[in-house]
Amino acid sequence: MGTIVDLTLRIHEGMPTFPGYWHPFVEIAVLGRHGIEGRSTRKLVLGTHTGTHIDAPLHFLADGDGVDSLSLAKLVGPAVVADVRPKAARDPITVDDLTPYEAEIEQTGRVLIYTGWLESKYEQPDYFSGRPYMTREACEWLIGRSIKLVGFDMPDFDDPNESTLGKPAPYHVLFLSHGVAIVEGLCNLGQLSQRVVELIALPLKVGGGDGAPARVIAIEQ
Repeated sequence: MGTIVDLTLRIHEGMPTFPGYWHPFVEIAVLGRHGIEGRSTRKLVLGTHTGTHIDAPLHFLADGDGVDSLSLAKLVGPAVVADVRPKAARDPITVDDLTPYEAEIEQTGRVLIYTGWLESKYEQPDYFSGRPYMTREACEWLIGRSIKLVGFDMPDFDDPNESTLGKPAPYHVLFLSHGVAIVEGLCNLGQLSQRVVELIALPLKVGGGDGAPARVIAIEQ
C-alpha cells in the first residue's frame, strides 16, 4: 500500500476552537466505566468545524448540499502538495505561489496548500487571527483549473480584509458555489516527501450537516 501519513488533528478537550459562540468547545465526558458499568463509553460535544474538518456547501450557501451529500469521488484520489512556505502572518498566497504546480493541479484536480502555519502556530494565541490567506485571484485561478478539492494547514483561508459582517467568508462562498470541497486544519504536511499523494478525506456522515470533522490521510508509494 505504501506509507500512510495521518493529516488529522487529534480531538481533545482544550484544543483550539474558532473564537465564536457558534463554534463550541470540545467536551468529552465519561459515561460508562469498566469498574462499574463493565465498559467504557463517552459523550462527545464538538462543533461541525472542529479540528481537521470538511466544509459542505451548506456552511455558507443557504440552499447548499449537506456534508452527507458530498461526492466521495471528490474526497478520494490523487492530490498535489503545493509548498508555499515561507508564509508569515498576514501573507497573501498568490497565483505566482501556485503556478509551479499547475500541471499537477490540472491532472489531479486536488491541491493541499502547505504554508507551515499549523505546525508553527497551532495552540498559539494568533493561530486563528494572524494566519496567511488566499487572494481572490488565486482562488479564481484554481477554479479555472477545475479543481474538485482544496485543503489547507490553516483554520481558515479567506482574506480578513474582505470579510464583512453578514458576509464573513467570500472565498469560501466562491469555492463552494463552484462545487469545490474544502478541507481545513490539515497537519503533518511537512512529513510528506512526494509532490503528489493519494488522498483520502472522509467526514463524519452528519445528515444535513454544514460540515464535519474528518479523518484525512495521505498515501505515498
